[in-house]
Amino acid sequence: QWVSRNLSSLRGGNTEACCQPLTCKHYTCKDPSLVLKQAAGLLGSTDEECCELKSCKDYTCSDATKWTKRPVLVDGVLRKGFDDATCCEEIFCMHSIDCERVDGSKWRTKKPVELQNLQGSTAKQCCEANLCVDTNAHKYQGQSDEECCLPKYCSLYTTKLPSSKWKRNSTVGLLGSTDGECYVERRCVDEV
Repeated sequence: QWVSRNLSSLRGGNTEACCQPLTCKHYTCKDPSLVLKQAAGLLGSTDEECCELKSCKDYTCSDATKWTKRPVLVDGVLRKGFDDATCCEEIFCMHSIDCERVDGSKWRTKKPVELQNLQGSTAKQCCEANLCVDTNAHKYQGQSDEECCLPKYCSLYTTKLPSSKWKRNSTVGLLGSTDGECYVERRCVDEV
């Protein structure tokens, strides 16, 4: 709290006469969770003497999908702390998301034992992926044809039927891979 002055020109026999006070206002807290105490003229040169715990109002939870900010006041006093455990409240998967309603049929609820104390609020964190069942080399997610299969367009299908009796269905974007889905019978009434 004190540092020696130029002793050759000073007279005295006590700390105040022979030493210069070290005030906290010129001190920088070493621990990032601490801030300088606001007391004027406070003497010191260590974190313990000059610093106090920051308040939660200045803290940002580490992951907004797993933590939510607690109220900054506790009984009218600023909540002191600078970490998730003190300043934030956990978000648990069990109460935060309905996997069956997320993004079509791409997700399902995990087993209760897996959800026990599992933090999160997103489908990726809290739900089990529904992967398409057949030859799923691409790891597509879902349960419907639209989600699991590549579309087959009639425009890419060619018939072996005689073109004098059948013509391609001209509907744009038509899905199909058979004669019946992609071709229509030619009628004289339509051709003339």
